[in-house]
Amino acid sequence: MSGLTVRPVQPADHRVWNTHVEISNNGTLFHDLDFLSYHSADRFDFRHLVVERDGLIEAVVPGAVRPDGVFVSPAGASVGGPAVRRSLAAEQALALVEALQNYARAQHWGGLEFALPPPVYHHSPNQLVEFALTLKGFSLTNRALSFLLPLRRGATDHYQVLFAQSRRSYVRANRRKGVTTREAGAEAIDAFLELFQETYDRLGTSATHTPSEIVDLLRRLPHRVRLWLAWLGETAIAGSLVFVLNPNVCCTFYICDRLSHRDHHGVTVLLADLLDILAQRDFRYLDLGPSASSTHFNRGVVYFKESLGAQAFCRDSWRWNA
Repeated sequence: MSGLTVRPVQPADHRVWNTHVEISNNGTLFHDLDFLSYHSADRFDFRHLVVERDGLIEAVVPGAVRPDGVFVSPAGASVGGPAVRRSLAAEQALALVEALQNYARAQHWGGLEFALPPPVYHHSPNQLVEFALTLKGFSLTNRALSFLLPLRRGATDHYQVLFAQSRRSYVRANRRKGVTTREAGAEAIDAFLELFQETYDRLGTSATHTPSEIVDLLRRLPHRVRLWLAWLGETAIAGSLVFVLNPNVCCTFYICDRLSHRDHHGVTVLLADLLDILAQRDFRYLDLGPSASSTHFNRGVVYFKESLGAQAFCRDSWRWNA
């Protein structure tokens, strides 16, 4: 039944890999080789995999081997696992997972770990891969709860339907006070990094990306990685890095604000404007990122996202020991 072969990616595969991701059912920016190549060569032991049948790609799996010998997907990204073709059938999903397990055994790896995007990311939502993982002996090791804002194509004023009453009032009042929003690329990096640095200094935590990595991503992928900033006059009061993950979903990274201007609710105004622009571009969801997991529940952040009308979906992690 299978007829599948698994092999490491080769330099000549770069274009066809990215094309497959674009037309796959569940591929994202985090599967894209141009995105993954922003990491320095020594950061991960990348072993990206191509799964083929009769020379045609069935799936691609970005990932790396950890020091403990386990292949993990993603490595250096938020979600990964197999990006599969749209016409994948149930029995073919089982064969795909079995082929990856056989390859892992042949490489003497300690196992496989996949963190999968929620099904709402998919071109055609389904959970064939999750079912195949379960049937082939994988265990669910973690659930991260992501909050996504739904978009209605062609609709305007999404915030009037989604946001809680108090947040709708913040949008209207602060637009009257002169808060505006703008989309930008690398040319606005200084304004964003000022907000970024202040926010993370205030939180006392480290961000996933360094400022230089953010600059690199903006320049490397100018149509997929964008800045959105809220302004009061010439002062940037809030901002976010926004990734275009695929034709269905965008996601926010680093929702930042200026403490001295928090009474102008720049983040809320920014999101209200962003929702309408993304809907006009035919996106279905804006992912605000995870705020809870199997081991942690951030009550304040969850409450904020729910007050915006966000819906919760699981980003699941799976493990199989060879």
